[in-house]
Amino acid sequence: MSLTLERARAPQSGVTLVELMVSMLIGALIIGAVLTTVLGTSLTGKRQDSQAQLAEDGQIALNLLANQLRMTGYYEPDSPIPAMEPPLQVIKGCRNGFTSVTSDFDSLACKTGTGNDSIAIRYRPGDLRDDCIGNAMTTPNAWIYNRFYIDESTTQKILSLMCRGNGGNGNQTAEAIIRNVESMHLEYGISALRGAPPAGKPIIYDLPLYTGNITRYVRANQFTTATCGDPDPAVVSWCAVTSIRVCLIMRGSQPSADKNETYVDCGGTTQTITDGIIRRAVSTTVTLRNRAAVM
Repeated sequence: MSLTLERARAPQSGVTLVELMVSMLIGALIIGAVLTTVLGTSLTGKRQDSQAQLAEDGQIALNLLANQLRMTGYYEPDSPIPAMEPPLQVIKGCRNGFTSVTSDFDSLACKTGTGNDSIAIRYRPGDLRDDCIGNAMTTPNAWIYNRFYIDESTTQKILSLMCRGNGGNGNQTAEAIIRNVESMHLEYGISALRGAPPAGKPIIYDLPLYTGNITRYVRANQFTTATCGDPDPAVVSWCAVTSIRVCLIMRGSQPSADKNETYVDCGGTTQTITDGIIRRAVSTTVTLRNRAAVM
Protein backbone atom coordinates (compact mmCIF):
# COMPACT_ATOMS: atom_id res chain seq x y z
CA MET A 1 0.00 0.00 0.00
CA SER A 2 1.41 3.32 -1.05
CA LEU A 3 0.71 6.72 0.31
CA THR A 4 0.21 9.73 -2.01
CA LEU A 5 1.29 12.97 -0.51
CA GLU A 6 -0.46 16.06 -1.82
CA ARG A 7 1.72 19.08 -2.24
CA ALA A 8 0.51 22.23 -0.62
CA ARG A 9 -0.72 24.69 -3.22
CA ALA A 10 1.01 28.04 -3.28
CA PRO A 11 -1.29 30.87 -2.35
CA GLN A 12 -2.54 32.95 -5.27
CA SER A 13 -0.70 36.27 -5.80
CA GLY A 14 -1.49 39.40 -7.82
CA VAL A 15 -3.43 42.61 -7.54
CA THR A 16 -7.03 43.40 -7.72
CA LEU A 17 -8.48 45.67 -10.38
CA VAL A 18 -8.82 48.49 -7.86
CA GLU A 19 -5.15 48.22 -6.89
CA LEU A 20 -4.15 48.24 -10.55
CA MET A 21 -6.18 51.37 -11.26
CA VAL A 22 -4.71 53.12 -8.22
CA SER A 23 -1.20 52.24 -9.37
CA MET A 24 -1.89 53.55 -12.86
CA LEU A 25 -3.28 56.78 -11.43
CA ILE A 26 -0.22 57.30 -9.24
CA GLY A 27 2.05 56.63 -12.23
CA ALA A 28 0.13 59.08 -14.38
CA LEU A 29 0.40 61.74 -11.68
CA ILE A 30 4.14 61.21 -11.39
CA ILE A 31 4.61 61.38 -15.17
CA GLY A 32 2.44 64.52 -15.33
CA ALA A 33 4.45 66.17 -12.57
CA VAL A 34 7.70 65.35 -14.36
CA LEU A 35 6.39 66.68 -17.68
CA THR A 36 5.09 69.84 -16.02
CA THR A 37 8.48 70.43 -14.42
CA VAL A 38 10.30 69.84 -17.69
CA LEU A 39 7.97 72.11 -19.66
CA GLY A 40 8.11 74.79 -16.97
CA THR A 41 11.88 74.66 -16.93
CA SER A 42 11.94 74.87 -20.73
CA LEU A 43 9.61 77.89 -20.80
CA THR A 44 11.56 79.59 -18.02
CA GLY A 45 14.80 78.97 -19.87
CA LYS A 46 13.31 80.25 -23.11
CA ARG A 47 12.04 83.37 -21.35
CA GLN A 48 15.41 84.03 -19.71
CA ASP A 49 17.15 83.56 -23.05
CA SER A 50 14.72 85.98 -24.71
CA GLN A 51 15.19 88.58 -21.98
CA ALA A 52 18.98 88.31 -22.17
CA GLN A 53 18.97 88.54 -25.96
CA LEU A 54 16.54 91.46 -25.88
CA ALA A 55 18.68 93.37 -23.38
CA GLU A 56 21.83 92.74 -25.41
CA ASP A 57 20.20 93.72 -28.70
CA GLY A 58 18.80 96.87 -27.12
CA GLN A 59 22.18 97.97 -25.81
CA ILE A 60 23.85 97.30 -29.15
CA ALA A 61 21.14 99.19 -31.05
CA LEU A 62 21.41 102.24 -28.78
CA ASN A 63 25.20 102.27 -28.98
CA LEU A 64 25.26 101.97 -32.76
CA LEU A 65 22.66 104.69 -33.25
CA ALA A 66 24.12 107.02 -30.61
CA ASN A 67 27.61 106.78 -32.11
CA GLN A 68 26.23 107.79 -35.49
CA LEU A 69 24.10 110.63 -34.12
CA ARG A 70 27.11 112.11 -32.30
CA MET A 71 28.79 112.56 -35.67
CA THR A 72 25.99 114.87 -36.84
CA GLY A 73 27.41 118.08 -38.27
CA TYR A 74 31.05 117.09 -37.95
CA TYR A 75 33.41 118.17 -40.69
CA GLU A 76 37.15 118.09 -41.09
CA PRO A 77 38.34 121.72 -40.72
CA ASP A 78 39.57 123.37 -43.90
CA SER A 79 42.01 126.22 -44.16
CA PRO A 80 40.40 128.65 -44.47
CA ILE A 81 37.09 127.42 -43.03
CA PRO A 82 34.35 128.02 -45.61
CA ALA A 83 31.43 130.26 -44.67
CA MET A 84 27.95 128.78 -44.87
CA GLU A 85 25.08 131.26 -44.81
CA PRO A 86 22.58 129.99 -44.10
CA PRO A 87 24.30 127.22 -42.16
CA LEU A 88 24.10 123.77 -43.71
CA GLN A 89 21.26 121.65 -42.37
CA VAL A 90 22.75 118.45 -40.98
CA ILE A 91 19.75 116.69 -39.46
CA LYS A 92 16.24 115.91 -40.64
CA GLY A 93 13.53 113.67 -39.18
CA CYS A 94 10.02 112.40 -39.89
CA ARG A 95 7.23 111.10 -37.66
CA ASN A 96 6.11 108.44 -40.14
CA GLY A 97 9.13 107.67 -42.26
CA PHE A 98 10.54 109.16 -45.44
CA THR A 99 8.56 108.97 -48.65
CA SER A 100 11.70 107.59 -50.29
CA VAL A 101 14.83 106.51 -48.45
CA THR A 102 16.74 106.57 -51.73
CA SER A 103 16.47 110.37 -52.01
CA ASP A 104 19.53 112.46 -51.27
CA PHE A 105 19.57 114.47 -48.05
CA ASP A 106 18.18 117.75 -49.39
CA SER A 107 15.35 115.97 -51.23
CA LEU A 108 14.12 113.84 -48.32
CA ALA A 109 10.41 114.30 -47.66
CA CYS A 110 8.13 112.91 -44.96
CA LYS A 111 5.08 110.69 -45.20
CA THR A 112 1.91 112.12 -43.71
CA GLY A 113 0.56 110.89 -40.38
CA THR A 114 2.43 109.43 -37.44
CA GLY A 115 4.17 106.12 -36.96
CA ASN A 116 7.77 105.03 -36.61
CA ASP A 117 10.25 107.89 -36.59
CA SER A 118 12.99 108.15 -39.20
CA ILE A 119 16.08 110.33 -39.09
CA ALA A 120 18.78 111.41 -41.52
CA ILE A 121 22.10 112.97 -40.55
CA ARG A 122 25.14 114.16 -42.44
CA TYR A 123 28.76 114.88 -41.65
CA ARG A 124 32.08 115.18 -43.44
CA PRO A 125 34.75 113.07 -41.76
CA GLY A 126 38.48 113.07 -42.27
CA ASP A 127 40.19 109.87 -43.28
CA LEU A 128 37.40 107.56 -42.08
CA ARG A 129 35.14 107.96 -45.08
CA ASP A 130 32.65 105.09 -44.66
CA ASP A 131 28.91 105.37 -44.33
CA CYS A 132 26.79 103.60 -41.69
CA ILE A 133 27.03 100.19 -43.38
CA GLY A 134 30.70 100.38 -44.27
CA ASN A 135 30.52 101.59 -47.86
CA ALA A 136 33.49 103.79 -48.70
CA MET A 137 32.97 107.25 -50.17
CA THR A 138 34.37 107.54 -53.67
CA THR A 139 34.63 111.34 -53.70
CA PRO A 140 37.25 113.03 -51.46
CA ASN A 141 35.84 115.39 -48.80
CA ALA A 142 32.27 114.38 -49.63
CA TRP A 143 29.50 114.71 -47.08
CA ILE A 144 28.23 111.40 -45.74
CA TYR A 145 24.51 111.19 -45.11
CA ASN A 146 22.93 108.23 -43.35
CA ARG A 147 19.22 107.53 -43.05
CA PHE A 148 17.91 105.42 -40.15
CA TYR A 149 14.41 103.92 -40.05
CA ILE A 150 12.42 100.82 -39.06
CA ASP A 151 11.56 98.27 -41.72
CA GLU A 152 11.61 94.55 -42.39
CA SER A 153 15.04 93.19 -43.22
CA THR A 154 15.41 92.22 -46.86
CA THR A 155 16.24 88.54 -46.33
CA GLN A 156 14.53 87.41 -43.12
CA LYS A 157 11.55 89.80 -43.08
CA ILE A 158 12.16 90.75 -39.44
CA LEU A 159 11.44 94.26 -38.16
CA SER A 160 14.86 95.86 -37.83
CA LEU A 161 16.70 99.14 -37.41
CA MET A 162 17.76 99.84 -40.98
CA CYS A 163 20.37 102.19 -42.36
CA ARG A 164 20.98 103.45 -45.85
CA GLY A 165 24.10 105.49 -46.59
CA ASN A 166 25.44 107.21 -49.67
CA GLY A 167 28.77 105.40 -49.93
CA GLY A 168 29.89 103.23 -52.80
CA ASN A 169 28.06 104.22 -55.96
CA GLY A 170 25.51 106.18 -53.93
CA ASN A 171 22.75 103.65 -54.57
CA GLN A 172 23.64 100.84 -52.19
CA THR A 173 20.93 98.64 -50.66
CA ALA A 174 19.89 99.44 -47.11
CA GLU A 175 20.97 96.96 -44.47
CA ALA A 176 19.68 95.96 -41.04
CA ILE A 177 22.16 97.07 -38.39
CA ILE A 178 20.22 95.33 -35.60
CA ARG A 179 17.19 93.03 -35.83
CA ASN A 180 14.05 92.77 -33.70
CA VAL A 181 13.56 96.52 -33.33
CA GLU A 182 9.81 97.12 -33.51
CA SER A 183 9.64 100.90 -33.31
CA MET A 184 11.73 104.06 -32.92
CA HIS A 185 10.62 107.16 -31.02
CA LEU A 186 12.69 110.36 -31.28
CA GLU A 187 12.44 113.68 -29.46
CA TYR A 188 14.63 116.64 -30.40
CA GLY A 189 16.12 119.02 -27.83
CA ILE A 190 15.97 122.68 -28.85
CA SER A 191 18.69 124.95 -27.48
CA ALA A 192 17.95 128.45 -26.23
CA LEU A 193 19.46 131.52 -27.91
CA ARG A 194 21.72 134.02 -26.20
CA GLY A 195 20.09 136.98 -27.85
CA ALA A 196 19.58 138.78 -31.12
CA PRO A 197 21.90 138.04 -34.05
CA PRO A 198 24.82 140.40 -34.74
CA ALA A 199 24.16 143.54 -36.75
CA GLY A 200 23.77 142.77 -40.41
CA LYS A 201 23.54 139.02 -39.71
CA PRO A 202 19.92 137.87 -39.86
CA ILE A 203 21.01 134.24 -39.50
CA ILE A 204 20.38 133.25 -35.89
CA TYR A 205 21.51 129.65 -36.05
CA ASP A 206 25.23 130.14 -35.51
CA LEU A 207 26.59 128.10 -32.60
CA PRO A 208 27.96 131.07 -30.57
CA LEU A 209 24.39 132.28 -30.19
CA TYR A 210 23.34 129.11 -28.36
CA THR A 211 23.24 129.01 -24.59
CA GLY A 212 23.60 125.25 -24.69
CA ASN A 213 20.54 124.88 -22.45
CA ILE A 214 17.70 122.76 -23.79
CA THR A 215 14.44 124.69 -23.55
CA ARG A 216 12.13 121.92 -24.73
CA TYR A 217 11.91 118.64 -26.61
CA VAL A 218 9.75 118.39 -29.71
CA ARG A 219 8.73 115.70 -32.18
CA ALA A 220 9.65 115.78 -35.85
CA ASN A 221 6.24 117.07 -36.95
CA GLN A 222 6.52 120.11 -34.64
CA PHE A 223 9.29 121.83 -36.58
CA THR A 224 7.98 124.92 -38.34
CA THR A 225 10.79 125.35 -40.86
CA ALA A 226 13.13 123.07 -42.74
CA THR A 227 15.74 125.77 -43.32
CA CYS A 228 18.49 127.25 -41.20
CA GLY A 229 18.11 130.84 -42.33
CA ASP A 230 14.86 131.98 -40.72
CA PRO A 231 15.56 135.04 -38.51
CA ASP A 232 12.52 134.53 -36.28
CA PRO A 233 13.61 133.10 -32.88
CA ALA A 234 10.12 131.67 -32.40
CA VAL A 235 10.57 129.37 -35.37
CA VAL A 236 11.46 125.78 -34.48
CA SER A 237 14.34 124.97 -36.81
CA TRP A 238 16.32 121.77 -37.29
CA CYS A 239 19.45 123.88 -36.91
CA ALA A 240 18.58 124.59 -33.27
CA VAL A 241 18.68 120.88 -32.34
CA THR A 242 21.51 120.06 -29.93
CA SER A 243 20.35 116.75 -28.43
CA ILE A 244 18.10 113.82 -29.25
CA ARG A 245 16.15 111.48 -26.99
CA VAL A 246 16.12 108.02 -28.51
CA CYS A 247 13.71 105.26 -27.49
CA LEU A 248 13.49 101.87 -29.18
CA ILE A 249 10.98 99.08 -28.61
CA MET A 250 12.90 95.81 -28.74
CA ARG A 251 11.08 92.51 -29.22
CA GLY A 252 12.02 88.89 -28.64
CA SER A 253 12.63 86.48 -31.48
CA GLN A 254 10.19 83.80 -30.24
CA PRO A 255 7.09 83.56 -28.02
CA SER A 256 8.06 83.53 -24.35
CA ALA A 257 5.84 86.09 -22.62
CA ASP A 258 3.34 85.20 -19.91
CA LYS A 259 -0.36 85.55 -20.66
CA ASN A 260 -1.49 89.19 -20.44
CA GLU A 261 2.05 90.34 -19.66
CA THR A 262 2.56 94.10 -20.02
CA TYR A 263 5.34 96.53 -20.84
CA VAL A 264 5.67 100.33 -20.88
CA ASP A 265 6.15 101.83 -24.33
CA CYS A 266 8.19 104.89 -25.33
CA GLY A 267 5.29 107.20 -24.60
CA GLY A 268 4.91 105.93 -21.03
CA THR A 269 1.76 103.94 -21.81
CA THR A 270 1.32 100.41 -20.46
CA GLN A 271 0.73 97.94 -23.29
CA THR A 272 -0.56 94.35 -23.04
CA ILE A 273 1.26 91.66 -25.00
CA THR A 274 -1.21 89.63 -27.07
CA ASP A 275 1.09 87.63 -29.36
CA GLY A 276 3.36 86.08 -26.73
CA ILE A 277 6.41 88.07 -27.88
CA ILE A 278 8.23 89.80 -25.03
CA ARG A 279 9.00 93.51 -25.52
CA ARG A 280 10.99 96.18 -23.74
CA ALA A 281 11.65 99.89 -24.24
CA VAL A 282 15.28 101.03 -24.15
CA SER A 283 16.29 104.67 -24.27
CA THR A 284 19.15 107.14 -24.13
CA THR A 285 19.80 110.84 -24.71
CA VAL A 286 22.46 111.81 -27.23
CA THR A 287 24.19 115.19 -27.22
CA LEU A 288 25.06 116.40 -30.70
CA ARG A 289 28.59 117.44 -29.84
CA ASN A 290 29.18 119.30 -33.06
CA ARG A 291 25.99 121.32 -32.59
CA ALA A 292 26.28 121.91 -28.84
CA ALA A 293 29.77 123.38 -29.03
CA VAL A 294 29.12 125.97 -26.33
CA MET A 295 27.67 123.64 -23.71
